[in-house]
Amino acid sequence: MKQPNFDDYTVTVRPLAANEGGGYLASIVEIPGCASDGETHEEAIAHLRDAFDDVVAALRHWGQSVPAGKAKSPASFVFRPTRSLYAQLKSTAESEGVSVNALLNEAVALRLGASLGAEYLHRARKVRSRARA
Repeated sequence: MKQPNFDDYTVTVRPLAANEGGGYLASIVEIPGCASDGETHEEAIAHLRDAFDDVVAALRHWGQSVPAGKAKSPASFVFRPTRSLYAQLKSTAESEGVSVNALLNEAVALRLGASLGAEYLHRARKVRSRARA
């Protein structure tokens, strides 16, 4: 089985609010729940690389397929929000220092991954601790 390449996946990074602990959150759009944080943008991505390896190991350990990266599954669609919704999206994106597209990607990934994210993270941590033992 071919090892997935981190660089084939869509990574989003957003600043974390103070009430979220500050720093930055990096996540992989194609793998809901695959996320990590760091004090800086670069540190968040470096931690995400480790999390990616852990999630891939966990998925394989439990016999689940690893979602394809962007190189294998390009996708686009048209989204036409109302004017008021677009204004809210634009305002939020500007305040977080990201594009509207990045904000929508993160929102959809978080929504779709809400039920799977915690499970992936829990499994990844189990596999990682077993590998170290």
